[in-house]
Amino acid sequence: MPKKIDLSGIWRSVAGFYPYYDENGGNCTRILLDDGREISYVRKTKSILKGLAEIFAVDLISLRRRYGSIVGKKNCIPLPLHGEFIVVPLKVRRTLSKDQGALGYVVLNKVVDCIEEGEGEARCSLKLVGGTFFPCMEKIITVKNRLRDAQFIKEEYYRFFSSCSLKNGSDESQRGILSPGGLVVYHLHCCSKDYPLVRVEQDLVKDWKKE
Repeated sequence: MPKKIDLSGIWRSVAGFYPYYDENGGNCTRILLDDGREISYVRKTKSILKGLAEIFAVDLISLRRRYGSIVGKKNCIPLPLHGEFIVVPLKVRRTLSKDQGALGYVVLNKVVDCIEEGEGEARCSLKLVGGTFFPCMEKIITVKNRLRDAQFIKEEYYRFFSSCSLKNGSDESQRGILSPGGLVVYHLHCCSKDYPLVRVEQDLVKDWKKE
């Protein structure tokens, strides 16, 4: 069992991850990869989620608030850490204590099939790319609804970002304004907001280098 995992190096291969108790009762996480491998890691699942969020520089609280309002949910909200890395929360176990975590996460585009059976206490399971299975204690209808919400969130994610457009330089609304000190400020329009982009004239750069 590795002591440290470089999440930035494997995130593209991650198909899902969920908490489990090892043979000594330790709280661990099993990471399922899309090549069929499984990695057991001595860290809480929520720590793995946080580590993945840090890779994409996104705030989990803000994501839950924004996309929870879109699907009309307050709990178990699919999280778009990236357009092609939307993680869907599902209950996978009964916990021995409150802070140990009952939720695991599957990556939306790595789900192959929903199977109406599972091992042990699992009510159903998800077959993932690579042939691994993700155990789930939710009803299969709940799982399918969660995946449906995740697909809707994915569409909203792309709709939001595709609405941001950078107007070309010939557009009248994107005109340079000469500011004091010789800086040319261009106003770019993105999602109905203006963001100033500062371009420094080459002659000024040369003068600064001389100084």
